Amino acid sequence: MRATRAFIAEIAGSIAVIAVSLGLNDQNVAFVGLGAVILGVTGLVLFSVFGG
Repeated sequence: MRATRAFIAEIAGSIAVIAVSLGLNDQNVAFVGLGAVILGVTGLVLFSVFGG
């Protein structure tokens, strides 16, 4: 169950990053990278809280 939640969180994060990437120009790659890091950290926190 924990692995499933983590997997879903990773998929959701990846989709969000891809969507943001498609919505921005190449000059904003650094911003997208920062967003990916933030999403990754958020995912880890959520996994720690809900994944136990």
